[in-house]
Amino acid sequence: NITLELTKLLSRHYSNIEGNRKKYIQFSKMSRSYAQLLFAETLSADFINDIISFFVNNKSDKSDLKNTTLEYFQIINKNEPPIISTNYLSNKAMLEIYHFMIGNDYHQTLACCDKYIQLLEDTTYKNISALSGIHFQKIACCIQLKQYEKGIESINFCLSIQETGSFNWFKTHEIHLSLCFHTQEYQKAWEIYQHTTKHKLFVKLPPNVREPWKIYEAWLYFLIAIGRIHVREDDRKKFKLNRFLNEVPIFSKDKRGLNVPILILQILFQLQQRKFDALIDQIEAISKYHQRYVSKEDNYRSNCFIKMLIEIPKAYFKRNRVIRQTHKWYQKLQSVSIDISNQNHDLEILPYDDVWEFVLELLDERGY
Repeated sequence: NITLELTKLLSRHYSNIEGNRKKYIQFSKMSRSYAQLLFAETLSADFINDIISFFVNNKSDKSDLKNTTLEYFQIINKNEPPIISTNYLSNKAMLEIYHFMIGNDYHQTLACCDKYIQLLEDTTYKNISALSGIHFQKIACCIQLKQYEKGIESINFCLSIQETGSFNWFKTHEIHLSLCFHTQEYQKAWEIYQHTTKHKLFVKLPPNVREPWKIYEAWLYFLIAIGRIHVREDDRKKFKLNRFLNEVPIFSKDKRGLNVPILILQILFQLQQRKFDALIDQIEAISKYHQRYVSKEDNYRSNCFIKMLIEIPKAYFKRNRVIRQTHKWYQKLQSVSIDISNQNHDLEILPYDDVWEFVLELLDERGY
């Protein structure tokens, strides 16, 4: 913006005051080039904002936006400015990345991330915000593709360039916690949660940014309840399920997105506490919810897992009977791995395969 204004002033100065055509032409060309860059940056940023606005309070499948991202990317390519800034390159990168990510194509997304990271690394100016944003998408892909070491490399890189307490610093820790859930490093996940949420600036984050941490907190307390995380006795007593449900009003309305792990959590806690009557009611509720909101096509693994949960009371909560009656759905769940499942990467906070092992451990042959 400053360069554009200066070149406009210099162009006018050398044409109107000094009559120096050589310098007038020089700064006039620069002015037009930077005006084109400003337009390209503004247009691409607007396209990015349009896409992001659909996801802020709703994490459900948005595959219908795939064509929109492609259309936006093509428009940007047609309006490529003569000068390329890191902001413009970042916007262009995110449009292409979102195109593949929205389609749940994690292999293509990962390749796209690596391409643009290298382009940004080769620039003189290191755009920290741009690099962080692309690395976030790369880490999400690494989790889905089980390329955990690459994910950790990106996390360490992000933390090395970010200011402690910045928005991106919190986002990096959130993604690191998610990775720990998928690598079964539950104690490490607890440490990250404690370290991050106790930062003085955590309470100043927007509600829709804090709410996912509440969902992660609930999963952590479930892991504490079943002995997968070891904490002080005082920490064990802090979590209340009903209070948690009141603290996630935004994503409780996200019927095809993060409300799914919220509902699953309620069933897990009731099973762990052996509140079978409440659990039967909850499973009846999730059965109706499943019929209305959880599409087999859009959320295949979630569909399979909820079907498995629905079978638990039908098998009278008896472990071996549950195993027999859910065998078909368990086989279907395992036949479609996370990386090729057609569902949003935010949905499966802990892999359903791992969660099912916890469910079976909580059951016995006495049943209800």
